[in-house]
Amino acid sequence: MQKTINELSSVLLDRFKNPYVVTFLISWTLFNWKPIIFFIFSKGTVEYKIDTIQIYYSDIEHYFCYPLISTLLFLFALPYLNTLNEYCVQWTLEKRGKFATTQIKNKIKENEILAIAEHEKNEAIRIVKEGKNRDEFIEKIEKNYLTIEKELQQQIFLNLEQNSRHNKELKSLSDKFNNEIKEQTTNYEKLQKTNSDLRIRMLTNDKEINRLNESNSHISTESIKLKQLIKNLEKEKSIIENKHIALTNQFEITHTTLVNYQNRYGNI
Repeated sequence: MQKTINELSSVLLDRFKNPYVVTFLISWTLFNWKPIIFFIFSKGTVEYKIDTIQIYYSDIEHYFCYPLISTLLFLFALPYLNTLNEYCVQWTLEKRGKFATTQIKNKIKENEILAIAEHEKNEAIRIVKEGKNRDEFIEKIEKNYLTIEKELQQQIFLNLEQNSRHNKELKSLSDKFNNEIKEQTTNYEKLQKTNSDLRIRMLTNDKEINRLNESNSHISTESIKLKQLIKNLEKEKSIIENKHIALTNQFEITHTTLVNYQNRYGNI
């Protein structure tokens, strides 16, 4: 018997280690916290609790649809968002790498030109010392040196223009991302305010429902009207909770996006 119990426990633990099962259970608990709290902490018989839950908290959206949708979004949409973030970071690193490579190549090319000019200059000095075609060779070397110097100056000017253009592009990109970060910050603050307003409305509705529930036990003649009013308030509360959940999800996405922008472009 003990062996069978251990095997069943092992099987159940393996099932609960599955990310799909764990995510669905967490989502289901978040969407159905009210009937759970009511069943655990409310006073009354088990039959009364079950009947009340069936009347006010029994709907397919909260029992199945919303937990399933949130589970699918968490398991399948989040990896794509992480992949998109990694792609953007990789793209930025590649652009910076190409720019740095171009600068290094230009520097190497300039050093090679200077080395060639220096070598020809030393060769000219050596030949002059040897007394072979002194004047003609010096004139040729001077022309070549002036030509190389002119080409080098042109190359330096082009490199300066290219660096200036790259700096302008980087500044424009930095301004764009700063503006986007400001916009995301504004949206984040608006979401915080909306979320706070929804919480206040939820607390107000909870107080009203509790007051009506207490009055319901003392006023038998108004029982039907009170039940209908409570049902309407429950529906309104359900709508507010759905809006609250949607705003909370949007709030988390906006916050994550803001942090990613700050981490990605904070050093630009």
